[in-house]
Amino acid sequence: MEISAIEAYEVEVHEDLVYGLAQHNTGWGSKKGEEVELRGDGYIPKNDAKEGSKMPVILLIHGGGFQAGTKSAPEIVDAARYFASRGFAVLSIDYSLGPAESLVPKDWDEHGKKFFTNADGSLNEWAYKQLRPAFTGARDARLALRFLADNSEKFNLDMGRVTVLGESAGAALATTTGLASGRDFFECDIALSGDRKELKQKVHTVVCLWGTPLVWEVYASYKGKKEYSINKESPSILAIHGKEDRTIPYTESKRFIAEYEKQGGKSDLWIIDQGIDQDHEAWWAVSNEGMGICDCALNFIAKCQNLEVTGKQEAAHVPPEPKTRCP
Repeated sequence: MEISAIEAYEVEVHEDLVYGLAQHNTGWGSKKGEEVELRGDGYIPKNDAKEGSKMPVILLIHGGGFQAGTKSAPEIVDAARYFASRGFAVLSIDYSLGPAESLVPKDWDEHGKKFFTNADGSLNEWAYKQLRPAFTGARDARLALRFLADNSEKFNLDMGRVTVLGESAGAALATTTGLASGRDFFECDIALSGDRKELKQKVHTVVCLWGTPLVWEVYASYKGKKEYSINKESPSILAIHGKEDRTIPYTESKRFIAEYEKQGGKSDLWIIDQGIDQDHEAWWAVSNEGMGICDCALNFIAKCQNLEVTGKQEAAHVPPEPKTRCP
């Protein structure tokens, strides 16, 4: 199967596809709330060469500290169009964010506290407030995967070549989604009424930009859930992180990849000596080898999924200004 290193396809955009339902305004409890639609934008390559051909798939997840962010941010739209114009089918999703107060397990808060405790024993409130929406965001992302599996024939998707790619909070969700089984959690499954739970979709490749393994660690240790363990069937993971990140230290990616490889996972780690003005903004960084972040991701995905890359990217791809600050 071929993809292109340069723009080779027109892109057809399917805006606001409803990929599932969620319960919001629940007071972060187990009671029912307001049922809301979860939406994503589909980006499909279109020209004579692609007609009827099955396409590798990317689930794209924006960042924003689980409190903000959107699939409509210019840099997210740019990334989606980048991959679609090179031969990938992309679903870029919005997901349940912190203000929505979705369903979470009753003991989720207590379980997660030990992961957000400072050295002096105090609680890291900034990080801890992300724990609840991290649960619901990961659940929504799994639902988006099942939506793709359920619509694979309609959009000519190759569900044997699935990547989850995210930055910041989206990177944390990409890791958790990639390492999860096809089902959701416990008493909170009610949040996803009509979610085609019988569909189980494997993730083959994960790309984490400026991320942290904390969300996966909380999931993996919750009641000893084996669904989030690492084994020989786990996806190949690429972690890219800038040295000047003052929001999530690059050592978080180093720590995760070291543990992933220790447990037998296949991975690659790129640490970028970016300028300090870039801080936590992944999309505008350029690798030490002069490649844009999307360029790095495309090459890694192609290598892991046995995709032949045609053409040659002459210059690093970066989104247009202005930058959208990702908390």
